[in-house]
Amino acid sequence: MNTGDDDDMIRGGFEVLKTCSGSSARTGVYKVAGKQAIATPGFLAATSRGVVPHLTPDNVKRLENAFAGFSVAAEDFLDRLPQEERIPFLNGSDMRRLLGLPEDLPIVASPRRSSPVAVSVPNTNDAVSIMTSEGTKKMPLDAYLRFVKAFNPDVVLAPPDLPNLSPGGRPGGNRIRKMANRAEKWLDATLDFCTATDTAACTAAPNWPVFAVVLPSVPDATQREYLAAVGERRRRISGLSFWGTEDYMRPATRQQQRDASQKPEGDPANVAKAIAENGLEPLVRFYALGCATPQEVLDRVAQGMDLFQGDCCTQFTDAGIALDFSFPPPEAPESDDARLELGSNLWDEKYATDMRRLSATSTATGSHNRAYIHHLLKAREMTSWVLLQMNNVDVLSRFFAGIRTSIANGTFAQDHARFVAVYGDVASAKSFRDQYRGKSTGPTARGYAVGHLEQEMRKNTGSTTKINDPPFRKL
Repeated sequence: MNTGDDDDMIRGGFEVLKTCSGSSARTGVYKVAGKQAIATPGFLAATSRGVVPHLTPDNVKRLENAFAGFSVAAEDFLDRLPQEERIPFLNGSDMRRLLGLPEDLPIVASPRRSSPVAVSVPNTNDAVSIMTSEGTKKMPLDAYLRFVKAFNPDVVLAPPDLPNLSPGGRPGGNRIRKMANRAEKWLDATLDFCTATDTAACTAAPNWPVFAVVLPSVPDATQREYLAAVGERRRRISGLSFWGTEDYMRPATRQQQRDASQKPEGDPANVAKAIAENGLEPLVRFYALGCATPQEVLDRVAQGMDLFQGDCCTQFTDAGIALDFSFPPPEAPESDDARLELGSNLWDEKYATDMRRLSATSTATGSHNRAYIHHLLKAREMTSWVLLQMNNVDVLSRFFAGIRTSIANGTFAQDHARFVAVYGDVASAKSFRDQYRGKSTGPTARGYAVGHLEQEMRKNTGSTTKINDPPFRKL
C-alpha cells in the first residue's frame, strides 16, 4: 500500500487485501483522489472517441455501478495530425459533461486504444505511430501530453513502444534495445509533466498518477534491466501497464516448466520476479490490452493483473450474443458435449419464439426477451445492440464480483479450472463468438478499428468485398 511520503508524490494508492494460494491472483482497492475507489480485480469501460460503444449517457448512468471507470485513447482525438491537433477544441471544456460520463468514476488516459491496430510505420524516439480515421499518423510525445492536460483525466498511462508488425509480436535485437530506451525516456517525460513538484509547473499540470509500461515480448534480461530503472522511480509511479501479446503472456509448457533454463522470453513468472525484486509489487497492475474472452481474463487474473479493459462485452455485443454465465461456475459436465455456452447468439433462428429473458444472471434489460432482440437484429435495428451491451456489461460486472469473492474465499484456482471445464477454453469461446460473424451481422465497422491481420486474412481467403457497403450506388 502506498502511504506516507508516497502519497505526496502520487494522487492515490493501491492496497492488496487478499492473495490466493496456487496462483498470483489477488484482491485489492485502488484509490484515486476525489473519485470512487476501484475494487480489484475490476474492469474499465473502453471508450471509442470518449463514448462507451452502443450506450448513450442515460444508459451509462443506469449502469454506473457496473463500471469501475473509463479509459480514453488519445489516438481517437488526434486524427488531424500533423496539420491540426484538435486539442484546442478540448481546452476549456468540461470533458466529463461533454461526453456524459459520471463525475465520481475515474478516467484513464492512454496513447492507444485497448485493441490497437498494428501500424506499418514504426515509432520514432520522439513520436508514437497511431491509427486514426484518416490513416496512420505520427503522434509526437508532447502532443500526447498536451492531450492529457486538455482532457484532465484521473490516471495517465506512459506511452508503450509496441512491436507492431514484428513476426509473432516479438521484435528483433535492435528493436528490443530501442524499446527499452524509448520506454524509459517516455516514462521520464510523462513523469516530469504529470508529477511536477515545483509551484510553477503545478499550475500548468496537476499531479496525475502515472502507470509505467512493462515491456512486451522482450527477453527476461532486458526486462530485468528495464524494471530496475523503473524501480528507481517507484516513488513517482502509481501502477504498471501491461501491453503484452498473447505469446508473451502465455504460460510456459510442461517441458519448459521442468527445465527452468528453457523458460520462454517474457515468461510471466520471471516478469513477476523482476517486479518484486525492484519494489514494484505493491503497485496496481493494469492489463491495457482488451481481453476477448472471460477465459483470457481469468488467465490474466491468475498472473496477478488487477485492472482490465472491458472489450470482452463489446466484442460479444457486436456479434449479437447475450452473455449468460457465472463465476464461480456450476458443476463441471460429465462430457465435453454437455458444456455450457457463454451466452445465446441471438442471430440463431431458434430464438425467434424464445420468450425468456436475455440472461438468467442479469436484469439490466428489464423484461425484454430473446425473441424481441432476435427480431431487432434481423431488422438491423440499433436498439438490439444497445440492449445487448447493457446486458453484457452487467454480466461482466457480476463476473468480476464473483472473481473477487472466489479469491477472498481462497478457491480461485479450483474455480478457474472448473470454469474452463464448464464453458470451454479460449479457442471455443472465440469460435462461438464468431459463429455468425459477417459484415451483415454486426454494426458498421470503422476503418481505424480493423486490424492489419484481419485484412491479411481477408486477402488470403480471396475476399474482395469491402468491409462496409458504399452509401451510394450508380442508378
